Amino acid sequence: MLNFIFEILLRTISQLITILGFFFVIGFILSKLQKWTQNQYQRSVGWLGILWTAWIGTPVHELAHAFFAKLFAHKIEKVSLFRPNRKTGMLGQVDHSYNPKNPYQNIGNFFIGAAPMIVGCLVLAMLFNYVLPGNQEILALVQKINFKTPIEALSGLFQIIIALFSVENIASPRFWIFMYLSFCVATHLAPSSYDQKTMWNGLLWLFIFLFIFNIGIRSAHINLSSFSEYFSLAWLTFAFWYASVVSFVHLLVASIILFPIRLMRR
Repeated sequence: MLNFIFEILLRTISQLITILGFFFVIGFILSKLQKWTQNQYQRSVGWLGILWTAWIGTPVHELAHAFFAKLFAHKIEKVSLFRPNRKTGMLGQVDHSYNPKNPYQNIGNFFIGAAPMIVGCLVLAMLFNYVLPGNQEILALVQKINFKTPIEALSGLFQIIIALFSVENIASPRFWIFMYLSFCVATHLAPSSYDQKTMWNGLLWLFIFLFIFNIGIRSAHINLSSFSEYFSLAWLTFAFWYASVVSFVHLLVASIILFPIRLMRR
């Protein structure tokens, strides 16, 4: 019996570390890229530069919070999809409340905090699939990225950038629509500090849920290892790196285009 509990405990901890690692590493990297990109706009064209992407990206961010708040039975008090405040830097917000004694609503805190990343990656995937010309070539390059060394990873990243800005794509209006919409979404899908705090609030209940779930799966002799491996490696990893690539390309393009403006303002 003790061996059974110990096995379930180790499996649950491993799953929780995987989930946390995925979301918090994504959140950290995307937050840094978002901060650097917004700094480029602030230093060149000011507050209006941030609004250039925020009017689309912020509603996606806030709608994601609202959707998951509803999904986990939270009471939504107020929704501001896009209400920029230059003094506070706030662009929008979703106020919600929940019953601290309700396990389901407590678990929801984690996913409500992570919602912009989940929905943002989904929107980027839809743009990739339905708007980007020549998307299969880009997809093949993303899947071939080798992360064994930083040099190989950077080499793969720049191959993707070169393929993105091919002669055919540059001449296509669809490509520029894709780029702009992707920039808008990617620049605002990173979790805020409040979002990260919300995720931590649901952590204990998520652990309890996974522990009970694993007991049920193990007792029923159901093997989910192949499914979880496929899901995590094929879908989560692709969504993560694709969002990161889009954010990096946005930072690169913004830095190049806005550099002359910064020089003129000095």
